Amino acid sequence: MEAAIGIQNFSEVRDKGAYYVDKSELIGRILEKRSTKAFLFTRPRRFGKSLNLSMLDAYLNLKYKGNSWFDGLKVSELRPDDPMKNSFPVICVDMKGMYGYDYSMTVDCVSSQMAKVFWRHNELRDSEALSPEQRDVFRRLAGGKGSEGELESSLQTLSMLLEIHYGRKAVILIDEYDTPINSTCSLDDSKRILGFFRRFLSDALKGNDSLEFSVMTGIMQISKESIFSGLNNLRADSILSAGFDDMFGFTEPEVRKLCADFGRPERFAEAKEWYDGYRFGNADLYNPWSILMYVSEKFTPGKYWAGTSGNSIIADLVNNVDHDMFGDLKILESGGSISADIEMSVTFEGLRDPGGKDIYSVLAASGYLRAEMDGGHYRLTIPNREMQKVYCDAVIGALGRFRDVRKPVDGFCSAVLKGDVKAMEESLQNVLDALASIRILDSEHVYQMMVLMMLARLRGTCEVDSDHEAGDGYYDIRVLSLVPRSPSIIIEIKRCRTAKQAETAAKAAITQIRDRRYFSGLKGEAILYGVAFFGKKTKIAVERISCGR
Repeated sequence: MEAAIGIQNFSEVRDKGAYYVDKSELIGRILEKRSTKAFLFTRPRRFGKSLNLSMLDAYLNLKYKGNSWFDGLKVSELRPDDPMKNSFPVICVDMKGMYGYDYSMTVDCVSSQMAKVFWRHNELRDSEALSPEQRDVFRRLAGGKGSEGELESSLQTLSMLLEIHYGRKAVILIDEYDTPINSTCSLDDSKRILGFFRRFLSDALKGNDSLEFSVMTGIMQISKESIFSGLNNLRADSILSAGFDDMFGFTEPEVRKLCADFGRPERFAEAKEWYDGYRFGNADLYNPWSILMYVSEKFTPGKYWAGTSGNSIIADLVNNVDHDMFGDLKILESGGSISADIEMSVTFEGLRDPGGKDIYSVLAASGYLRAEMDGGHYRLTIPNREMQKVYCDAVIGALGRFRDVRKPVDGFCSAVLKGDVKAMEESLQNVLDALASIRILDSEHVYQMMVLMMLARLRGTCEVDSDHEAGDGYYDIRVLSLVPRSPSIIIEIKRCRTAKQAETAAKAAITQIRDRRYFSGLKGEAILYGVAFFGKKTKIAVERISCGR
């Protein structure tokens, strides 16, 4: 038995006998809502969207009549002798390759992709049910020679030709519908490209008499005004919806069973720490890609899902934050939560320049934040240990836009644990010198955020938190080692108006830690640091104390 890593074809998974987490109940839920003409499922990447679409194709496509792929699966139990099984012509479209560097190249890419779609239905080329003119249109589009107007209506045309040939309306399955829109947001002629795709999709889904129903997947729900103008019967199911919430991603019982089936039930707790934490509708879910990679790599935890893209959205957040967002990011990275209004339907303009609440909506929809209803707002948190490491690396990368700061960051973390003030000052100097601009270093809050993010590299061996109450106040940063008998660490940050004040301010920070008893509740040795900043200059004072036993 093997985990089906990267296999998005349902029939291939079943034919190979690869491990499959049964999501076939999705089929029944969709077919029960026959009055809905268009479904849109938005979920983070690699959460099973493509595999589920392939499963729908395998179940509905008349070309696969008589298959045994669903034997033993839930849908066969729920819908025995289903007359809808393998009874429709099905059009499958993958839109992830339908974009280019400008409008002309984008249209060429659509033409190439649609030619492949038409070729899969080559029975229409010489169909006697079609008129000579209809066969000519089919041949032009299958040969990649259709006009721009024919391309815009090509999905509608193909569904009409299939209905004439088979006497049955067609099902249209569209994967990654939003990829070409997202990919062209920064282009000068992006609005022209958007207009093309608006017509491409609307012709297929609105007023198409040859359409039985359609199912689309994507990451973001582009607003109706931007892409689905006039489409009134669209059912959009996002991470905030409950109707299909457990059909994308793995539930806790499914992960427990998977660990047991692969002979390591005792590793469930580790899998939960690293890959749990997603909330879709009313369901708590695990990242399926990461779980399967974790199992296939002999239960070794790592950044599997995070490593499948550049995580540029996190870098955009870090590079463009204002002071309020700095505070939010600090709270999130420390394991806390923030409250925000989020919206799953974003405008094209919002995609081009996400800011304010838009960035949180995109982060939640993309899988970088967990969103859970709390009163009239959503409570946002970083879902799990894997994603904490993504945020940490993104912040470190943003700190060093023009040079690699990973080495001085690691050096700083090592020096903090050892009480090596000289090495700490040198490492901080290297990191500060790598900053793009001194202009952002305008408050204690910013310096605290930077130091906290650097120390996040210690997570896994230490607990790192900030702004928690202790003694008679709130400490800036605290580091507790998970190694027995290792010293605790408390850091107080100060920002100075002149370089001469730095040494005095660093010592004053130590005095503040002592006077306000920020070490209250700790046991054993503690290292107290006063860290004073003036611009990109740093001065650190240190003191070791013994706490209550």
